[in-house]
Amino acid sequence: MKHKLYNRLLSLALALGLVVGMLPGMTFAGAVDTTAPQSQAEQIAEPTEEPEANDAPQAEPRVGWGDSEGTFYVQHVDENGNQIGQPSTETIEYNRYNNSTSVDSYVETNSNYEYQYATIDGNQVTQIRVSRESGLIGYYYLEYYSDKWYEVRENFTLTLHYRNTAEPEPTPDPSGDLWIEDDIIDTGRFVAHIEEASAEQVDHYVWYRSESKNGNYTEVARVKVTGDEYNVAAAADNKGNWVNVAYDRLYQENNNELDTTMRYWYKVAAVDAAGNTIATSEAEMVPYYFALQNGSFEVPQGSGSDDMMQQIPVSTNGLIWKTTGLGTGSHRNQDIEILNPFLNSRAAWDNYYLDDAYNTTTGVPDGNQVAELNCEAWGALYQDVLTVPLSTLNWQYYHRGRFGTNNRMDEMQLLIENVKDIEAGFDPAHGDQSGQSYFVDSSTANRSKWEYNSGSYEVPASQFVSRFYFTSVSSYNGTTDAANSTVGNLLDDVAFTTHPLDPTPDKGTLTVTKRVEGFETIPADYEVKITIRNGDYTASDTLTAYEF
Repeated sequence: MKHKLYNRLLSLALALGLVVGMLPGMTFAGAVDTTAPQSQAEQIAEPTEEPEANDAPQAEPRVGWGDSEGTFYVQHVDENGNQIGQPSTETIEYNRYNNSTSVDSYVETNSNYEYQYATIDGNQVTQIRVSRESGLIGYYYLEYYSDKWYEVRENFTLTLHYRNTAEPEPTPDPSGDLWIEDDIIDTGRFVAHIEEASAEQVDHYVWYRSESKNGNYTEVARVKVTGDEYNVAAAADNKGNWVNVAYDRLYQENNNELDTTMRYWYKVAAVDAAGNTIATSEAEMVPYYFALQNGSFEVPQGSGSDDMMQQIPVSTNGLIWKTTGLGTGSHRNQDIEILNPFLNSRAAWDNYYLDDAYNTTTGVPDGNQVAELNCEAWGALYQDVLTVPLSTLNWQYYHRGRFGTNNRMDEMQLLIENVKDIEAGFDPAHGDQSGQSYFVDSSTANRSKWEYNSGSYEVPASQFVSRFYFTSVSSYNGTTDAANSTVGNLLDDVAFTTHPLDPTPDKGTLTVTKRVEGFETIPADYEVKITIRNGDYTASDTLTAYEF
């Protein structure tokens, strides 16, 4: 009885704005219960001291009586407490009791930082929700969840903590440090630079390669890879100060069995005329793969029925895929959509017409998961791939509609573009179909089956990084507006590689490897005829070797 009367008097006082008082079992309104256990925070990391939010709103703390929403301040910091990204003021609606939001929804996508955890006043927090106090006059307030729910004031600061995952930028100093410039998009090269004070001592540079940052590094031998192109500069060419990582990878691919998920690391040493090493650079990894990755969208792998449809940020580890259609507002970090019908077959049928996951006609062509081209925003789904100019790459993908039947089709396009052109502002890959010169293929499909598409692509001259991307043209109802184009166009088993594609049923693949020892000028192109016999069946083809 005493508590009930106390609550009513306190509610009335708060409603009149006369006092900020004590609630049963809580400290002053607007303060966190400092006796709350922090075991969850301690399991991950000891939270750093909260930096001051100088730009935070300075309004007086207030309860939510008579209000429609509460406000709070969000900031982003690295492991040293330094602010990164842009702070913001966020709101949560008091439209219903227990309205809650996950702090993960406020995580900013940044390729150089990985989100770790969130805190309020040094306490780790996973959710924020609306609660309410009943009494003579009721009011709303906000709570956060750590090990249990605790009251928190309005106008508080939610701090999101990140770990810096980017390789540190090389910082030259007067002592003669040596560093590597990434010029791959323009020239395909890593280029060595040394401080001017030490430059005169350099006789030549020596490049080293490894399959891992801390692995064994071997010297990169200078070889002629194709035509007049070499993988490493001659000593007479700026003292051998560059390695062409595209040509070097091609040479290694042709002479070794390489894992397509592996990317090389390089170091360079500056050597004087006496053969002494003056300086050695830090290791630098090639930021692009030599073939498209995660083409069957198996990463990240869903685990429960709620993961049948994952809407995930582009920063997700192992995803590799990127999109120009990033989620915003209430769809923040809902960037790419991955479906797994094995986890909830009924929902898969109702929402995507993926009935039996084991039926490759309407199920999944490869693995367990597929992707929907657009998630919550219209854009292009893409990867940037390291390519060798004038080489031939093979591509394939499976495409299927989501809702359409008969003549009601989903339509999409495949485009491939030089990343250098995108950076220069020429027809950027934003799904607006303005870059028709980069058009490679189009596909229309309804929900009844998967359509298989494949072909080859000749890489233009000077194109060392190629953007391989899909754009939505229209959804099943025939409209081309952005809202409808976020529904439909399912994809799976995508490939873009120098290697032969896996054969489809009733098809085969023949690989012919030509090895030439020494060089000889031939008068013209020459042809080789290959015949394969299997019982009464005979197939033949003629391969042409071109003069270069």
